[in-house]
Amino acid sequence: MKIAILNNLYAPYQKGGAELSVEMLARGLVRHGDDVSVVTLHESDRITQEERDGVSVWRLPLRNIYWPFGDTKATQTERLRWHLSDIYNRTAARDINEVLSAISPDIVHTNNLSGFSVSAWKAAKHRKIPLVHTARDYYLLHPNSTLFTNGTIQNEAGFTARAWSLVKKLRSSHVAHFVGISQYVVDIHRRNGYFPTASTSVIFNSVEMPAAAPRSAFVAGTQPTYGYIGRLDPSKGLGVLLDAIRQFPTSRLLIAGSGNPEYVSHLKNSPPANVEFLGRKSPTDFFSMIDILIVPSTWAEPLGRVVLEAYAHGVPVVASRIGGLADVVWEGETGVQFELTSTHSSKSLSDGIKRIAAMDFPVMSRLCLKHAALFTIDAVSQSYQRVFQELVE
Repeated sequence: MKIAILNNLYAPYQKGGAELSVEMLARGLVRHGDDVSVVTLHESDRITQEERDGVSVWRLPLRNIYWPFGDTKATQTERLRWHLSDIYNRTAARDINEVLSAISPDIVHTNNLSGFSVSAWKAAKHRKIPLVHTARDYYLLHPNSTLFTNGTIQNEAGFTARAWSLVKKLRSSHVAHFVGISQYVVDIHRRNGYFPTASTSVIFNSVEMPAAAPRSAFVAGTQPTYGYIGRLDPSKGLGVLLDAIRQFPTSRLLIAGSGNPEYVSHLKNSPPANVEFLGRKSPTDFFSMIDILIVPSTWAEPLGRVVLEAYAHGVPVVASRIGGLADVVWEGETGVQFELTSTHSSKSLSDGIKRIAAMDFPVMSRLCLKHAALFTIDAVSQSYQRVFQELVE
């Protein structure tokens, strides 16, 4: 098949896990014999084309007032103008139509559309090309794409969200097949009226499997080493984690990642004595240092790539029961879940840590590796191939 994949960013641009997932999918499809073109955005004012790892990469100008994917400091007025333009960007649609004419694909697969807008769907519909959309965040529901602000999960059915999303919802009828990266992502879009005529599936993100064998599982009777890796941000529940780990003074907690310097300084101001901040670490290096991963997010992550990476290294997980995390942490098999509450989240997390510390680690580690097979590049790309083939036929 000739497949055109749209995503607002593509290597070497990377802001989050979505770009990595799209790149892995493109590479996987090429490996399985498909002719893959990626249509993406860049900071230049012209359309360019290049080859990258067997993928034809078309880079389009961003047809808006500033580049939002870097360190640009925009005013509130500028942000408002940007989002208004991004509701339905006709100029972007003309660029997409031009590139689709050059590619002539059998299928169009859209992903993160911020910067393109849902006008990309109209371009595919205009050319009568079957259209698949994968929701990797909450962009269609709210322009901030996270449904999280000022430490609070937003109501996706509230007036503000509905006003911003009306056009996107109407245009979602162009999509023939809707993919969510978790059941949670599928459900939140479906219950809000998106993709009324589309068939639906859940296809998790893929992860690179480590070249080396995972470390030996934690041995019962010793003190496990816990770990957190990712962005250091209040939405990640690090305050909850630091409070909970005080209950386990003889166990180590390793924290890897970076974030806003002011917030990182706050975290390091008076942490428990058993906490060590490592800075940025590669997943392979980090997972070789820990026995249990803790993911205490307080926002509804669409999936939680770090959980899948942990499984690939045979590391079980303690995670908050929220968003897509609840879909990929199998209670008692690959980890445990804990409830977030308004007053007792730290207590709930510490209870979860006690539960997992009492479980059979060698068995859990083997189950993590078994479940990791669901998330390999080959498994995920083949799942998409089946969806694409059904629509083309």
